[in-house]
Amino acid sequence: MDIIRLQMLSWFLVLSLLGNWSCSSGSEPLFTMTMEVDFTIPPGLNNFDTHYFVLRGIPTFYRNYVNSNNEVAIGQINASRALMRARFETADWGIFQEVAVDVGLSDAAEGFKEVFYQDVIRFSGVEELRLFSSLSEVKDILSQELVTIQVRLNLRRITSREINTRLTMNFVAYGPE
Repeated sequence: MDIIRLQMLSWFLVLSLLGNWSCSSGSEPLFTMTMEVDFTIPPGLNNFDTHYFVLRGIPTFYRNYVNSNNEVAIGQINASRALMRARFETADWGIFQEVAVDVGLSDAAEGFKEVFYQDVIRFSGVEELRLFSSLSEVKDILSQELVTIQVRLNLRRITSREINTRLTMNFVAYGPE
């Protein structure tokens, strides 16, 4: 079991280095797009199912970012970093086993791209979840006015109370190569 986990980690590191190397050889970052969405995780969610939270009609403010940067040409937009935290109270995010965030233009599953994930979460004492970025290029989606965000949660144990959640996502826009 440990050998498999070590192999997966080594492949992840190799792919991350290759991904960063291929992205950094091109153009410089032009600007960072920030998106925030709030949603509520209800009490009583079980740990047998994958739970989906579909958030429709989320504005990207893409035009504002492009206009404030003098109508620069955008080559690609990549996920940078994301943070999930409780809005008003403290929450122990150790109840989650895996979290993934996808973006798309509609409810059709084939139109979604995974942009953030976290699958190594401590069992307790986790006050906020920092999510890893996926290698998806999402200019085709984030250049639209409104997007749909889908949050997938797998739990370790049943949620005992409602969690008012804020998801903050950062995306980086690059010029053409």
